[in-house]
Amino acid sequence: METMWLLDQIGATPGGEITVTLANDQRLHVQGMVKSGVRYGSGFPIECEGDSYFPVTAIPGQTRMPAYFRLDARENNAFYRKDSKLTVDAEIANLTGHSNLQCWGFFPDVVPAGYLKAGCGNLLPIIPSVGVSAEF
Repeated sequence: METMWLLDQIGATPGGEITVTLANDQRLHVQGMVKSGVRYGSGFPIECEGDSYFPVTAIPGQTRMPAYFRLDARENNAFYRKDSKLTVDAEIANLTGHSNLQCWGFFPDVVPAGYLKAGCGNLLPIIPSVGVSAEF
């Protein structure tokens, strides 16, 4: 069994934004592999509050988005026969179901005192997928 961890990206900016990306590849046997990836980010400007209203502040970038976290897992298995290969893979994106907030579009016509209205929602729900490929 062979395992590899890769710290793909880590960074911090003077504005306080932090990003970390980790990847793991683990070969189970000649025909099978498990992969996983972790992504984390925090401190990005603008934060949705309550009913998707952004506070308007005197200092740009003062309010921040909630932390972003995503764990993905994938397994591949290959089956060989004479002159052909069948590969089956299964993947789950955002395995933890973390509510990663995404905000879009401002609606300046509905502005209560000191706030801007914007659309907000979960960036990525738990998404399972299965794939099959054949080579001849």
